[in-house]
Amino acid sequence: MQVRTARIEDAHAIAHVHVTAWQTSYRGIVPDDLLDGLSEEQRTATRRKILQDPQRKFPTLVALEGGKVVGFADLGMTRDKDLPAGTMPSTCCRNFNGRDSVARYGLTVPN
Repeated sequence: MQVRTARIEDAHAIAHVHVTAWQTSYRGIVPDDLLDGLSEEQRTATRRKILQDPQRKFPTLVALEGGKVVGFADLGMTRDKDLPAGTMPSTCCRNFNGRDSVARYGLTVPN
């Protein structure tokens, strides 16, 4: 697996990972209509804005397997005051170890 900084051309792949991971990980927890209403097109547009923002202070990383985006992590400072500094705000992985997963507010970067 390779990890690198996301590029604008990764926007759609990141959106696909994000939507698919949410739909499979939160099914039965979050209402189906919310999950079914998630839009890769809308997420792609949002991700393009994020990746092109010249004011952005923290990068997005992508995980690649065979040159294909299978996960991403938005780096930055958490807004949750109960978590330690260096905690990633969000991560999503697609088909990692045979299962989609979503982790939010809890993956701590070691010093």
